[in-house]
Amino acid sequence: MELASEIRATWLAQLFSTAAADRLRAEAGVRRLYAAGDFREPEHFLWYDSPFAASRAVALLAAPYHQIWSQPARA
Repeated sequence: MELASEIRATWLAQLFSTAAADRLRAEAGVRRLYAAGDFREPEHFLWYDSPFAASRAVALLAAPYHQIWSQPARA
């Protein structure tokens, strides 16, 4: 049986890994997760070269719906 410290080390190694993602495996896992929750599968998966690039895309997509963008500008 694995110790909690070994499990933690495994998870942290995955979290901080800079290795390329196994995109097909990740997408299959997401599809299984949606199916288990009785949700329709995603039609598209968006992949980015870095977390920074992904965060920029999220900010651009969310901007029109975020409350701060609907407030009047202050002089």
